[in-house]
Amino acid sequence: MSQKIKNIIIGTTLLVVIVAGYSFFFKKNDNRNLLVSETATNVRGEASVVREFLLLLETLNNLRLDTAIFSDRVFKSLRDESVALPHEPSGRKNPFAPLK
Repeated sequence: MSQKIKNIIIGTTLLVVIVAGYSFFFKKNDNRNLLVSETATNVRGEASVVREFLLLLETLNNLRLDTAIFSDRVFKSLRDESVALPHEPSGRKNPFAPLK
């Protein structure tokens, strides 16, 4: 392949990369209409979520717990069988740091 063809290919490739980079980084998108409609939808959606949360919270006020289970014979017969874990030495502060 001659030097002239190589220069044309390199120049064309470089030009395409520059145009693509410019359009990606510096081209302004007019998304104002999308943002307005999405914001309006989110505000209405959030209001219904808040209303639903408040209704759920109000149902918790009417909730009564039966504490009789704590005085039950079976509950009192339960034993704690947890095992104490021995302290193990920890590794380096930063395991990804280079070795000295």
